[in-house]
Amino acid sequence: MSKQIRYLLIFIATALTVTFLTFIVIEAKNLLEPFRSFTVTIVNESDADIVSVETGIRSGSPDNSKHSYEKIIATGATAKIKPKLTFTGEGVIYQKFVDSNGRSRETIACGYTEYVSGHSTVTIRNDKIEVEQDCM
Repeated sequence: MSKQIRYLLIFIATALTVTFLTFIVIEAKNLLEPFRSFTVTIVNESDADIVSVETGIRSGSPDNSKHSYEKIIATGATAKIKPKLTFTGEGVIYQKFVDSNGRSRETIACGYTEYVSGHSTVTIRNDKIEVEQDCM
């Protein structure tokens, strides 16, 4: 076997191995996503800046926690929040938004949680709030 063919086979084997390992890492990350600490991505597609975000838990227990995010999320901007929430039992994660016009709105960022884990994307528009959630 010539050196060129040997090098070509080594290159192909290496490329296939790297591709396979990359696929495994990406899939493992996707499978573990719902089990990490809860994060929420806020996409501001409204005409006003978001000046305050409160994230909290509603459940039957009185020890519900809240987290405040006071950085401005400008119109057209995106922010990723990792709220520090703790509780035991079952509940929902809500978010209250206040925009630069003083308008206050609320949504459910996670419809059911026991472990305060997973991820949600909340898109704020002028007329509605859309939520995509993958939480536990």
